[in-house]
Amino acid sequence: MPGIEEWLSNPLLIVDQKLDENHEIFEKKVREYFEEKVKRNGIHKVQSLNDKPLDEIIPNTLVRFRCMIQDMFEPEYYLARYETVNTLDGTKAMHLGYYRDVILQKPNHEANFNSPENLTKSRKCFYCVPIPGETTWAKRAYAKSSCNAKMYFNDSKSSGSMKRDIDEMEEDFFLHGAMSSSENKKSKTESTNSGNIDNHQFEHNHPLPNEKGPVCLVKVYGQSEMVRLNDVVEFVGVLTVDPELTRFPNQSSSSASTSDIINPVMNIDDDNPHLLPSSLVPRLHAIIGYKRQHSNPCLPFALSDLEQRLSEAAQVRERLLNTFKDMLCGDRLAAEYLLLHLISTIYCRADVLAIGKYTLNLWGCPEDTARELYKFIELFLTKCSKFPLSIENLDNSKLVPKKDYKSNRLMTGKLQLSNNTHLIIDETVLEEGRLNENGTANLNVINHVILWQKLPYDFVFYKTDFLTNLNILILSEGKSLLEVDSSIRLNVEYPSPPFEEFITTLDENFITCVRKFIGLAQLINHEITEDVQKYLQNDFVEMRQRRPQEMTSERFHSLLTLARLVAISCGRKNITVEDWSRTKHLEELRIKSIS
Repeated sequence: MPGIEEWLSNPLLIVDQKLDENHEIFEKKVREYFEEKVKRNGIHKVQSLNDKPLDEIIPNTLVRFRCMIQDMFEPEYYLARYETVNTLDGTKAMHLGYYRDVILQKPNHEANFNSPENLTKSRKCFYCVPIPGETTWAKRAYAKSSCNAKMYFNDSKSSGSMKRDIDEMEEDFFLHGAMSSSENKKSKTESTNSGNIDNHQFEHNHPLPNEKGPVCLVKVYGQSEMVRLNDVVEFVGVLTVDPELTRFPNQSSSSASTSDIINPVMNIDDDNPHLLPSSLVPRLHAIIGYKRQHSNPCLPFALSDLEQRLSEAAQVRERLLNTFKDMLCGDRLAAEYLLLHLISTIYCRADVLAIGKYTLNLWGCPEDTARELYKFIELFLTKCSKFPLSIENLDNSKLVPKKDYKSNRLMTGKLQLSNNTHLIIDETVLEEGRLNENGTANLNVINHVILWQKLPYDFVFYKTDFLTNLNILILSEGKSLLEVDSSIRLNVEYPSPPFEEFITTLDENFITCVRKFIGLAQLINHEITEDVQKYLQNDFVEMRQRRPQEMTSERFHSLLTLARLVAISCGRKNITVEDWSRTKHLEELRIKSIS
């Protein structure tokens, strides 16, 4: 019988105990066992790769990884079950290859690759990175919730390091990144074989520059159709770091016998992404994969009673608007539109249209206000990225992912972001000048994303649009040169306060409530009753008769999107006649402000 914590410290022992299970239900039985353990003990019981350095976690223990799928490789073939023969007495035994990278190698035992009892299967391989743009407060909140997880330290660590204060470890992690120590402590085996390959030459493929944190090659067994590129997933599985997997460019194929033994079916070559350095890219054999409904640590992992939760959270709405008003130089109307923008999200697609997107241009915005406003917005959001729209940044940035056929990897770009990431474009830094070819292409890409919420990935010989769901806010001094869904001019009544001073006026409970409010608002599905639907249709006909050139179907759709956000911001999923009237009034004031 397994020990109390065996499922955490030695999950492969649990897996091996199911050796005699029918192979058709084997993965299902293993998954059900660990799902029950996680449900009973809580997912935070499992140590997290996001919060602990790799060299402080013992291989072959159970870990979890909150990540975005950055790349998807071809399936990998492996021996799910294989036979070994004792060379001394000829006895045979069966072993499992599930959730492993290397076969069992005992003295005086050889693998019998010709045995009819062997079973070859395939597993999906995903290259995963920490969630791009995840804000510091969100990372710290997740790390704090992980403090109670049992840590299985490497025996080489001193007892003093095991007694480090948890706050000190968190601070070290966020300053230097979870991979910093492990990147500088390669295994002796890899150091010997690597030649000139080192950490500086290896591309971790973080979409946003200067981001750090672990990257992982996640191997998924069955039911991988549920996830797509750029999805946010929390994987729970077995961590493996096997130096013998790695073969570097200066290593001959004849010296890769161990890798060949792992999988005789798999075509191993020098550029195979499956053989990335395991000290830099550990393998995580996923047993469970939770596709995240949200990435907000202030909300429960699984949500229920969304409407009631939103109604309670919306009680902070009025205070939040007053707070936004102060940050926006006293402009209450701009505060209203900023709130509606922050809770917007695409909720469906009709043909080429992304229904629900609401790109906002806040113009008349001084450069110092734009700088302080970004820090303020970041305080409430879980995923946020800033893009200064300067000529230099446009000319030199890589925004679009591009396929590198030599390494067989998808090299990332700054716009490869997960759904509901807020992208704040600072146009106040734009000066006169001429864009180069790359800058012009980048400007076109940004406009393409704004209009269609699609990002064209570059596969060299062709380009393919991938759907996005980015909340884009543009801050500019004059009207933006980019295409937007709506724009409003900032009416400056007094200077915005410095963020560091202003944040001291906000209590922690209020900040937490706002984080919950914005997170819940993006999850709610709005509804329109039959009576309200008829009222809106009749009102549209009447407005079109009065102003046929202004009230187009596109304009009506824009009003309907805004009315939905007005209702949700008040804590309701049902649009009312009052919401519609309020929306039309807001639009009249907005249009007046920009005329």
